[in-house]
Amino acid sequence: MKNLLKKAFSILKKPPKIALIIAYILTALSITGSILILIISPKGAFYEILSYTIYAISAITLAYTIYTIVIFASKWKAEIQNAINRNSFTRELFSNYGYRTMAFAVISIGIGVLYGGFFVAMAIVNKSVWYSVLAGIHIIMSVSRGIVVFNRKSEENSIMHAKTHINCGILLIASTLALDIAVLQMAFLDRAFSYGEYTIYVVALYAFYKIITSSINYFKRKRNEGLKIKTIRNINLADAMISILALQASLLSIFGTGDISQAFNLITGGVISALIATMGVSMIVMGIKEKQKIKTENK
Repeated sequence: MKNLLKKAFSILKKPPKIALIIAYILTALSITGSILILIISPKGAFYEILSYTIYAISAITLAYTIYTIVIFASKWKAEIQNAINRNSFTRELFSNYGYRTMAFAVISIGIGVLYGGFFVAMAIVNKSVWYSVLAGIHIIMSVSRGIVVFNRKSEENSIMHAKTHINCGILLIASTLALDIAVLQMAFLDRAFSYGEYTIYVVALYAFYKIITSSINYFKRKRNEGLKIKTIRNINLADAMISILALQASLLSIFGTGDISQAFNLITGGVISALIATMGVSMIVMGIKEKQKIKTENK
């Protein structure tokens, strides 16, 4: 009996993989059971005993799960790192900031195209200028990212990087022209604000996604990063600002009143339009300066 307990304690102290899997399954099941009991709140002595039993099991298994994570954390980290390094794509993705930025830019292109297509469908169904403008802006953003990511000629050509930076700055300014139309329409044509029951969830989800990702990229920026990275970061920032305006417009269309909604949309839209236009102009100026600098160095 003593040897059996000693063996059991040894297994619990350093569990094999099968024991870990069983422990994690029990943890998941017991926690799920505890949540269901809290939701259902069954009555009776039997259910009360069952509830306390499940609570106790969930507490024990959760504590044990945390213990195993702590003792195996360094080993798992090393195994994950080795798995990452064995694949060239994942190795570059985790170790190279520029490569990672470009990889996520490709994902953003796909999401932006889908989001723009969503607004195209909404514009057709609702015959809305507002939805049409949003669709156009997100298509412009996707095209801008595509110019940066898929322009293979610029891989080893700094002048092409500068030209791409300039072109994307021009596209950002073009998007502000469309945004100005939307802002004026938001301010003076109330009929544009017709959001379906599920549309606001799509708008909110995309807004939070863009705000979080663009904020992370902005605060992780590096002093000596290239123009390609700066271009993508600026496009993401502009996209995030536009998504904030779209989210505000959708919320005010449901919860706001006419005059207040018009004022807030006009102010926010004007500020965001000015910021994006300024960003576009600064990109053009920076790109021109970079071109002149490279040409001077090559003489």
